Amino acid sequence: TSTMNFGFNQSGNVSYNSEVEDTLFGLGNGVSLGWSRRGLSSGTFSSLSFNDNRAYGPIDTVFQQLLWQFTQRNALSRVSALSASATFQATRQELTLAANITYTNARTFGIYPLRFSSRWTYNKRFEDQQISALETLESDNRFDYRIGLLTTSVTFRIMTTQGGSTTESLTFTIVRAF
Repeated sequence: TSTMNFGFNQSGNVSYNSEVEDTLFGLGNGVSLGWSRRGLSSGTFSSLSFNDNRAYGPIDTVFQQLLWQFTQRNALSRVSALSASATFQATRQELTLAANITYTNARTFGIYPLRFSSRWTYNKRFEDQQISALETLESDNRFDYRIGLLTTSVTFRIMTTQGGSTTESLTFTIVRAF
């Protein structure tokens, strides 16, 4: 099943500040286009939107944003799935790219209550038209095991930032529900 949608919005506002005796006028416009498809073992979603917001008053301001999002999910079996997503956002001040891939398994090593998830995330942001960027790569791997009201989790994370700085953490958690 596939679905496509289109949207347009427009807004306006007027505000008055009695302390400084200034009036501010605002105007916003936006347009969006979305598409999704659902199958028996997969799903896909994509959207594209553009927004333009302006304020007129003592200081005029303009904010424009272009946003693209994409998500794909595939069931690999009855107990495991692979999903991926990407986001691209551009404004006058910055450009951002984010992507992640996630694998989940609800019956790790054939053990029913043992769940595993692994997520890899990449982010890159350029600010104020600079050549340099802030860049991170993160890996998050987690095992969860539940028996009755007791849940245990082990999480191993690695994050690498621009310049090669690496942070690693290992977390062990036990939670008892009441």
